[in-house]
Amino acid sequence: MDSLTLRWPSSRVEAEFAYLLSASAVTYLLSESGDRGLKVFLERWHLDKAFEPAFRSVFGLTTSQFEEDWKKHVKDRYGWLFILSHSAIFWMALALILLLVVQVRRTRNQEKMARLRARELPEQPAYWI
Repeated sequence: MDSLTLRWPSSRVEAEFAYLLSASAVTYLLSESGDRGLKVFLERWHLDKAFEPAFRSVFGLTTSQFEEDWKKHVKDRYGWLFILSHSAIFWMALALILLLVVQVRRTRNQEKMARLRARELPEQPAYWI
């Protein structure tokens, strides 16, 4: 949370990304502490008027510790998605697999055509000449 800034996102994409990050953090907080923990935290924050002390007293973590735990959770949960969607190696492997499949099908089809042509009757039998 130390890395968060108070500037408002300037584009739609930045705003959507910020909302996704905040939703992910709240979801993680709920999964770790449940509805009751979040309710107690909000009540404590309202009473104390101080975010950090309320957070520390309810969850037993500083916001920096929570941020580190949450980042690890995000990497564990979504890291594979990032790798799959942004990895040049993945797309190159996918292209090679596609080329291999095309080559196998082409070879198989050529072999089938050769067998069919071997069994085919000639267009002009020898006795018509």
